[in-house]
Amino acid sequence: MQLNSFIYSNERSDRISRHVAFWLVWFFFLFSNWAGIWSSNDISTIIHLDFYGTVNRILPVIPFCYFVIYFVIPQLRRRIWLGIIMLFISVVAFYYLQYLALTLINPYKLVDSDKLLHAVKIMPDALIKRFSLSALTNHSGGIACCAVMLSIRFLKVWYIKQQENVTLNRENAVAELQLLKAQVHPHFLFNTLNNIYSFALSKSSAAGDLIEKLSGILQYMILEGEKALVPLEKEIEMLLDYISLEEVRYGDRLDITTNVSGAIKNKFIAPLLMIPFVENAFKHGSSKLLKDPEVKLSIRVEGDTLFFELINNKPLDTDQSAKPNGKGGIGLKNARKRLELLYPGQHQLKIESTESTFSVRMKITIVEVNDSTMKTSLHRKSPFASATA
Repeated sequence: MQLNSFIYSNERSDRISRHVAFWLVWFFFLFSNWAGIWSSNDISTIIHLDFYGTVNRILPVIPFCYFVIYFVIPQLRRRIWLGIIMLFISVVAFYYLQYLALTLINPYKLVDSDKLLHAVKIMPDALIKRFSLSALTNHSGGIACCAVMLSIRFLKVWYIKQQENVTLNRENAVAELQLLKAQVHPHFLFNTLNNIYSFALSKSSAAGDLIEKLSGILQYMILEGEKALVPLEKEIEMLLDYISLEEVRYGDRLDITTNVSGAIKNKFIAPLLMIPFVENAFKHGSSKLLKDPEVKLSIRVEGDTLFFELINNKPLDTDQSAKPNGKGGIGLKNARKRLELLYPGQHQLKIESTESTFSVRMKITIVEVNDSTMKTSLHRKSPFASATA
């Protein structure tokens, strides 16, 4: 049985085990409180006195605590006057139960009286009554035990609520992430189909090449896009295919530079993470320029860090950073949100817009795995693996 299951499980066997464990601990706590108060030269006599004293202390505490916690306190929340009456009844009942226990299990009666040093052989009735009352209010009495049980109960409820909130937040994050990821598909598809349509109208042979490349990209999105992590090598390959689609569209008019460096094998990244920035550069940069559109892309891997840099020129009167949320676009806002969800504390994103250029610089801590540790690493690094794989 795992400790977490033992403490928080609602299984009947686990609940019974928890209560038994609590009362055993409380028994030894009471037992230790008796130690040393008896006067006898015989150790076994002292142990017997401690044991009998503990038994008559704990017997009335058990029903008192359960009655207060499971009946009185819930009633106080609903009907306070009825709860107060029930509390009064429980206190009176505790007093008489304690008195009865001390009468039936009087330590002085149950041991060899010859081994006691004092002449008092039986607790007088007045002392039993006084002890029965103090057994409710002292530091190890019924009220103290109820307080301990309530504290444990409240801590358990608080922990369970916290875990439920964590689970709910994670599920909400997964749902939001899936929605943001899904928005990449129609955006990219819409823009590329527009390109194919324009070439088809002019009966250009480039339309066939565009369709073939688009088919490969869509296949990647369908098969790989739903995974938590994908090989960085495949992601970059898909990104370069997308750029080649744009190159066909712009022809010699587009000046594009791409540079990929570093060890990209055995590295993994969240799918479709870089394409919104590249798409944005073409849609709101190159497509708005009548001449000399320019795009510079650099992807560099150093150890477990990926550096992404994208710079494009733009018309002088265009604020590109304000347009990604426009018609048909996922927008930089969604791209930022995906980064926050997928790489909390493991990314940096800097977007700058000058009079004539727009730049995106991104730094991400990526996953490096080999064949033997792939599953373990993916599970450890991605909190959404179970929901998105």
